Amino acid sequence: MFHTSKYYFPIFLVVTAFLTAGVGWQWIQVTTETGSYYFYGVADEAPKDALEVKLYQAQKEEKAKPEKREVKGIYLTAYTASNDTSRQRLIDLIDATELNAVVIDIKDYTGYTLYDSQLELVNELGTDKDRLGDIKKIVDDFHTHNIYVIA
Repeated sequence: MFHTSKYYFPIFLVVTAFLTAGVGWQWIQVTTETGSYYFYGVADEAPKDALEVKLYQAQKEEKAKPEKREVKGIYLTAYTASNDTSRQRLIDLIDATELNAVVIDIKDYTGYTLYDSQLELVNELGTDKDRLGDIKKIVDDFHTHNIYVIA
């Protein structure tokens, strides 16, 4: 009965359609009464109803990348950044020009970190040299003038 090749292709199409529909039906179960959805194979923390989807989208928007901004900066060595007088002169320069960022060298070419690192590996290897001093104060000084700090 099925010895001729003209039956193979239609049978193949029918079997493929049923398998696709069956697998698809098992993967996604839609409950229309409550408006909730369950996706098999998706992590349990994934949103399952309309409210959870809205909350998830709101959280995702909060975590979205910040707006791209044009950055024009100046490079500072650790010594320049740590000196209050030099830092203030640079802040005045940045406020008076189109500059809006500073790049602070926090690790030198030999691999030493130039601030008091709290990283266990850095402390274990002894590769920190506290040349910057109070790094939080330095960053705060720049941030109060809306200067983008890159380190």
